[in-house]
Amino acid sequence: MVGENRKRLDTLARFFELTCVTCRTTRSVGFDVTLGQEEQPASYRLIGLDTLGRTETTTRFVFRRLHAALEGASFDVVLVESEPWAWVRWQTWLYKLLRQPRAIFGEFSWENVERTGLKGAILSCFYRLACATDDFAIAGNRAGGGIFVRHGLPASRLLVAPQVGVDEEIFSPPDVATRLAVRAREGLDGDAFVIGFCGRFTEEKGVLDLVAAAEFARAEHHGIPIVLAMLGSGPMEPELQRMAHERPWLRILPPRPHSEVWRFMQSLDLFVLPSRPLCSGGSVWQEQFGHVLIEAMACGVRCVGSDSGAIPEVIGNDAMIFPAGDRLALGELLGRAVALPRESEKHRATALARFTNRVVATQWAELMRRRLDECHAR
Repeated sequence: MVGENRKRLDTLARFFELTCVTCRTTRSVGFDVTLGQEEQPASYRLIGLDTLGRTETTTRFVFRRLHAALEGASFDVVLVESEPWAWVRWQTWLYKLLRQPRAIFGEFSWENVERTGLKGAILSCFYRLACATDDFAIAGNRAGGGIFVRHGLPASRLLVAPQVGVDEEIFSPPDVATRLAVRAREGLDGDAFVIGFCGRFTEEKGVLDLVAAAEFARAEHHGIPIVLAMLGSGPMEPELQRMAHERPWLRILPPRPHSEVWRFMQSLDLFVLPSRPLCSGGSVWQEQFGHVLIEAMACGVRCVGSDSGAIPEVIGNDAMIFPAGDRLALGELLGRAVALPRESEKHRATALARFTNRVVATQWAELMRRRLDECHAR
């Protein structure tokens, strides 16, 4: 639905005649997202459908009139991007079974935590059914890939790759003049060392840990003006706003469309994703990727992250990882980062090699074309 995230499809469409079905409306971070009446993309067909259920949960909805929207089309591959227990996953599989029997079927999943108890047993059944009906699967992280393999999917049918890459032309390192101009628009001191966060203001994102750690780093480096800029929204926003009122160095910035996040990233000296695992109230979660990390890296910004979920494998540098929830360790890491050179070329090179839309789409296409050849050779 978000235009920035559909850029991967332009590259994928170089390999396939592509149709994308998505929700017509849903809720994003801080605002509603509606698939507009924009012109059809030049390289693929885009269909926005109404839904039954709650799209914000990502797993408890189905599309209205999916069959009718795709009437008359003939597909070689049917791919659903959701979790193995999602309603829309099984709706799409049923559509493939009844209307596209010659197509191969695959799914993309972010899930990287296995539950325990009764819920774990139920979800394990869904995984086994999914692996039995998948011709291939794509997992957004290594832990997610391991879950598929443990439930019976042959490793040869699995790809570990993100769902969406980064646009390296927009997310790029600014020159000094541009960086200062961006900071001026954001209301940030041009001479300060700016630490940034972008995302949901929730407990599991570790936002209070970051504020405490930044306060520690400021106390350790009196001579360096350190500013913490946090962009987003969520249930903890009132508390963060109160803290910002008492701490002039803490700036809370309102959420904005994804297409405008690059300006914020270009203003930073350091980006931090301090996520902590969540296990409460029936919810179990660890960071599944952290797309903001690759956006910051593409802008040449150093990244610090906790050891929650997939963060270490995305950052790829153990020296920039701290134990989730350890505010002192994070504060010490921030303090050390203040003294390090920017090294924008190094961080951008990592993003270009691993995480652009071109790289991600090519990996997906290679897996699907290989599986097509293997299935047709039977």
